[in-house]
Amino acid sequence: MRITRRLKQDGFALPVALMAIVVIGALIAGAFFASTQESRVGRNSLAEQRAFAAAENGLAIVADTLSTMYLTSGMVVGTPRTTVIPLTDATGGTGHTAVDSVRVTKLSSDLVLVTSLGALNSGAAKRHTSMVLRFALPSFTMPGALTVSGGLTIGGASQISGFDVPPPGWDATLCPPNDGGKAGIATEPGVTIRINGAGCEGLACVSAPPSVPKQLETAAAGDTATFFVYGNTTWNDLVRSATISLVAGTYHPFPDSLAAVAPSAAGRCNTIGLRGPMNWGEPIHSGAGSVRPCTSRYPIVYFDGNARLNAGSRGQGILLVNGDLTLSGGFEWAGPIILRGDLKTTGSNIIRGSVSAANVDLDRETSVASGNPTINYSNCAIQTAISSAIKPTPLINRSWVEMFQ
Repeated sequence: MRITRRLKQDGFALPVALMAIVVIGALIAGAFFASTQESRVGRNSLAEQRAFAAAENGLAIVADTLSTMYLTSGMVVGTPRTTVIPLTDATGGTGHTAVDSVRVTKLSSDLVLVTSLGALNSGAAKRHTSMVLRFALPSFTMPGALTVSGGLTIGGASQISGFDVPPPGWDATLCPPNDGGKAGIATEPGVTIRINGAGCEGLACVSAPPSVPKQLETAAAGDTATFFVYGNTTWNDLVRSATISLVAGTYHPFPDSLAAVAPSAAGRCNTIGLRGPMNWGEPIHSGAGSVRPCTSRYPIVYFDGNARLNAGSRGQGILLVNGDLTLSGGFEWAGPIILRGDLKTTGSNIIRGSVSAANVDLDRETSVASGNPTINYSNCAIQTAISSAIKPTPLINRSWVEMFQ
């Protein structure tokens, strides 16, 4: 009997299986590591973008609200002022998720540096941006409370004052220093003021500080630059910057809040929808009847043509009329008014600031003999309107930069 011996052979399936497990495990670990790193990079990128958005938000908010802060709060060149703006993530439910620290530094009379540091509360990211803004602030140098380049007729019940007085009810601590006042009326040399009716003989209805005459005869009243060039700013610049632009017609502007539209928003001025063009701010800053939410609204209102404002109208800011302005009575305004045509008033209109016009005819219509139109010079009303209505603009070249630290 023949016996066959089987040779002993080791198996290789187990090592191959183990090797495959190791390789697959390495691939899984690598994929997990890569996905984890990508997730971390994504989270970091999201945190960076949120911080960047926070920094940009700070620039936008301060640039939009800087006008009032710039002039009326007494900023000093070279002295920074910091504002902290918390941001809330409404969807995350985590409260304040980021904070803007915005620093405003006045560089010169018309340049401001705004730097914004956006930081997440988690400390995951910070971004730092800055912007240089320029204020093209008009410099109104009207020589009188009422400045005219043509003829002038004054009704006996008119009251024109060149004394520099803040509007009643305004916070005088926010006003610039008294500038000494102006002449009551400024005209070209040789212009004769016609008095219509008793009560203003010898310009008894016109007043001015002792240092200036009631009626100032000056060549500036006949110079078009006086009416349409304001330092580094012109009439056309203001027209382009107009908050509200209207065609010729009859209007009845008045301030109101959002209380009637949305009671929960009663503390906000109603400038939405159709009310926006007819809400010119609130010149009555305190007392009964004042619409308090609108006391901080100072628009630039431009009329392309003749304008008539009905009784009970009121507002504040800068009013530009490319034509004639007719006030029907009961109109109240705070700030400068500049006309290319005539001013015609009836009834008890009150203007606190200044009026300049090519031709002015006060109380021309006989029906206003019993009225009491008033023009009171107020540097406070003029400068507040300028500082609040004029918005800063970035420099044309290299106004924005991202900063690293």
